Amino acid sequence: MNYYTTNMMTIIHPQFKKKLNEIPLYFCTLISFISDMFDDEEETIYNLIPKPPPVIVKEPLHKSKYANSSHFETVKKRAHGTMGEPNDVMRKDPKVDYLKKGSRCRNLGPKERTMPHGQETLNKPPVPRQKEIPKQKPHPKKNLILENWKKAPTTKKLHPEKPVTWYTDKKDFGKVPKYLERVKDEYQGENAYWDEIREAMLPEDSETRCRLLTEEERLEILEGLNANLNDLKRRYGSLSFGMDHLSFRKKKENMEAEMAQIEADIKTFSRQNVYITES
Repeated sequence: MNYYTTNMMTIIHPQFKKKLNEIPLYFCTLISFISDMFDDEEETIYNLIPKPPPVIVKEPLHKSKYANSSHFETVKKRAHGTMGEPNDVMRKDPKVDYLKKGSRCRNLGPKERTMPHGQETLNKPPVPRQKEIPKQKPHPKKNLILENWKKAPTTKKLHPEKPVTWYTDKKDFGKVPKYLERVKDEYQGENAYWDEIREAMLPEDSETRCRLLTEEERLEILEGLNANLNDLKRRYGSLSFGMDHLSFRKKKENMEAEMAQIEADIKTFSRQNVYITES
């Protein structure tokens, strides 16, 4: 760094000196190049005197000596100056002898209309001319109102009126419907059919198989059931409360089911008339 850059470093605030050291190399090179330009002139007091601005002398505009003979002046200022006149020029009478439409087209036949391949059937016939359309006969004038008035008595109604039905005038009014009688007959026939099947399933000696228990037999059976129930209750009450495993719970459930069955049998044999079936 030269004299000017070092002086700049002294002027800069100290807190920015660290940032200045981080300036890229190309920026430092640019600063040194500018300082070298000022080093060419020696530092003197006369440089403080303001100098007058330099006088700029304007030179005259250049004009070529070939300006008057340039190629822009070679073309004549007239019609058809560049390409020349055509061979078949018509200058006899401009009002009559002018270029007409199709006068230069030679040996050109009439243009034929051709349909693309595959679209020949799409070509529709031409519209008939007015002379080709046959004339229709004039329609006779009709009085439609008068014709409708004449046809009114004979025409049928579009929505005929339905006759009013009185259900009280019917023959089966107040009687049992026929379908209920049919259902009743079917029900009675089905019951008779099942009664016959039940009678056929019973054996011939059905009267001897069922008999009434005597009072002594009923009391004897009832006394035995009560004794069994008391013994079962005694054994059920002597079970331990501390044991709780699978076999113990199963045994307890079996005893409860057996007591329920004995109580049901006691209720049955407590009746006065008990019939039994002998095998």
